[in-house]
Amino acid sequence: MTKEKILTSTLKHLSIHGYEGTTMKNIAKDCDIQAASIYYFFKNKDDLVSRVLFKVLSNHFKAMTDEYFKHEHEDLLTRLEFMLEKIARHHRENREETSVYLRLMESANNDFKMEVEQYLNQYNQWLYGKLYKDIQSEYKDVDDDTTKSLIETFLLIGNGVFWGSIIYSDTRIEAEINHAKNLMRLAMKAMLKEE
Repeated sequence: MTKEKILTSTLKHLSIHGYEGTTMKNIAKDCDIQAASIYYFFKNKDDLVSRVLFKVLSNHFKAMTDEYFKHEHEDLLTRLEFMLEKIARHHRENREETSVYLRLMESANNDFKMEVEQYLNQYNQWLYGKLYKDIQSEYKDVDDDTTKSLIETFLLIGNGVFWGSIIYSDTRIEAEINHAKNLMRLAMKAMLKEE
């Protein structure tokens, strides 16, 4: 229970103060323990922050893969639309986690930036692989370059939805998601030469 409290407190502090402003002393105070007690569970601050980051990134991966598999039997456009909605919903429902992710990307500690970059590469490879197979099986006549362009377009639109979910109000993000879906629809129509 204490270990979970420490992780939860660290998540909160990182989301507010970033890496540099988060101290073991304040985390311990939050958990009503001595700062030295944290070292029973974690080697040092970097180990603790790394565990929190792993938890944040794991939650993101689970949310996105669950959404993909939930709709894997739908047509490609429907699946992509659900994924765009999930990007916004996940980051809005997990604002502390999203804030931690962003703040660690700004930190002077390059190890965390590298962890995030490695995660994004793994996530994008997973998504790229899934979408590549989906496009090739649903649209048999589509060439390799078009398939890759369509996936890159989805990733670009998804990045826009991610930033919009951080910046915009609830009302505005709903409109942005609809714009993103329309953009995806138009891109598919143009690239796949659909009627």
